[in-house]
Amino acid sequence: SLSLSPLLSHLFFHSNSFNLFVAMALARLERVALSWPLVPSRAGRDLGEYIRTKYFARMKNLVNAGRSEAAAVEKELLALEQLNNNHFREKYARTPSTFTGTAGPKWGFDRLSTEAQEKMARGSFTERLRAKLAKQE
Repeated sequence: SLSLSPLLSHLFFHSNSFNLFVAMALARLERVALSWPLVPSRAGRDLGEYIRTKYFARMKNLVNAGRSEAAAVEKELLALEQLNNNHFREKYARTPSTFTGTAGPKWGFDRLSTEAQEKMARGSFTERLRAKLAKQE
């Protein structure tokens, strides 16, 4: 079970304090969501886009759910802020070779990059040649 931080515990012992918690949580959520960068080349699979739409709506419902979800809201907001501030990248630094190592070409991980996706979308040489010849006719 999640426990409330001292600030949250203090807020719940006062009458209209839950409304203050809701307002503060929504402000934090909006600030983090709007500060997340959007990458236009990753439309449909961009984390910033997901956070601003689906995740934002889910968290807004969770914040408004009531006092029983307050600890979960606080935990999620803290994690989202840490992700946005690169807390984990600095805490768990890795060398560039640890992502795929030699498994990239073997298992196809090297085809997941945006550049590889764009290259595959262009089509093969013969497809491009046929398209060019069709335009000239």
